[in-house]
Amino acid sequence: MSNIDELRNELLEIKNSGLKIINLKDVEKFMINKLDVVRIKTGKGPGKKKGKGSVITYFSKIKKENEHDGHFTIHKFHKKKEEITKIDFKRYLYPVLDRILNYMEQQ
Repeated sequence: MSNIDELRNELLEIKNSGLKIINLKDVEKFMINKLDVVRIKTGKGPGKKKGKGSVITYFSKIKKENEHDGHFTIHKFHKKKEEITKIDFKRYLYPVLDRILNYMEQQ
């Protein structure tokens, strides 16, 4: 089994978990450590992008090389907690991460 297959299996475990609410920090660790995704800092000040409350923005260099834009977003379920709904994960985050894995496989 290739490294990409192992990563895809890890991603499928998250997607097929029985949880209705997913801890975003766990997904973020996977994205940052294994897919080379960067979380864009939001807020005020130098080097920060203007934030919109519960929206979290990420950037992938691999996605940027293969698509027009390397940015993608997800909405937190709760403004103060790092949680997302499983439905949002499946609908918005999973397809992007799967495409990144496909791009990695092609390289």
